Amino acid sequence: MGAREIRPGVFWVGVNDRTTDLFEGLWPLPQGVSYNSYLVVGERVALIDSVKQPFSEALLESISQIADPAKLDFLVVSHMEPDHSGALPLLRRLAPRSSCHLGVRSCMFYGG
Repeated sequence: MGAREIRPGVFWVGVNDRTTDLFEGLWPLPQGVSYNSYLVVGERVALIDSVKQPFSEALLESISQIADPAKLDFLVVSHMEPDHSGALPLLRRLAPRSSCHLGVRSCMFYGG
C-alpha cells in the first residue's frame, strides 16, 4: 500500500494484513487487520510502533518512500504486543543509533 501523508510531516507507514483471520485468537477478522505505524518527520525522524514480524519488509518499503530506515532517530513502541513491536529487532539492526522508547509497562518488563 505504501506511505500516506495524513498531516504535514506525519505519514502512515503501516501494513494491511489480509491473512490473519482472528484477533487475539478469538474475534473474527473477515477483512483482516491493519497494523498502524506512523513516521513523524521533522528535524529528526521518529517511527511510532511497527508491525507484526512477517510484515517487516513491507514496513521498510513504506518507510523508504519517505526516509532512509537506517537514519531513524527514534523508535517509539506503545506496547510490546507483536503487532506493535514485531519489526523492532530488524529496525534496531538497521538503525543501531536510534534511541528506543518503550511504554512504562514495557520498561518494567525489561527491567527499566
